[in-house]
Amino acid sequence: MKHYYYIFLFIALQVAASRGTDAQIRNFDKILTSEGEANLSVRQIIQDSKGFLWLATFSGLYKFEGEDFIRPFSFVSGEVINSDITCLLQDNDNYIWIGTNQGLSKYNPVTEKLHTYFHDPDNPGSISSDRIRSLGMDKSGRLWIGTFNAGLDYYNPAGDNFIHV
Repeated sequence: MKHYYYIFLFIALQVAASRGTDAQIRNFDKILTSEGEANLSVRQIIQDSKGFLWLATFSGLYKFEGEDFIRPFSFVSGEVINSDITCLLQDNDNYIWIGTNQGLSKYNPVTEKLHTYFHDPDNPGSISSDRIRSLGMDKSGRLWIGTFNAGLDYYNPAGDNFIHV
């Protein structure tokens, strides 16, 4: 019986102590796109080195610069990538890597240049699949690419090619 008394006393003290703390109430605001859309299906969000948010969605790449709206991102060069963005990553050289269901793109935010890599069955150094599922960076700065039904690759920057693992 004494055992239950101590358990009850411990719980009562925990509850009393937690009520004395300042509980933080978090409010979330809905941020619309510039077109007024509020229901983007977002797969991934990353924050780049400048603090901007990049959103991978089923309907394209979006960027939030801290203003009132989330804006669809358009490349200055006018190039277009597949709108089904599956994953994002910013590497140690500040490139934004964009995985889609039709290729892997590397975007340089400083020069605003974009390069998209595609699978080429005649080139063993090409990415093993155009259907990119995940991107990761290891401790040594190596970019890893997970693909759909074709396994794992890593990017070789010296040769600007991919090595299938």
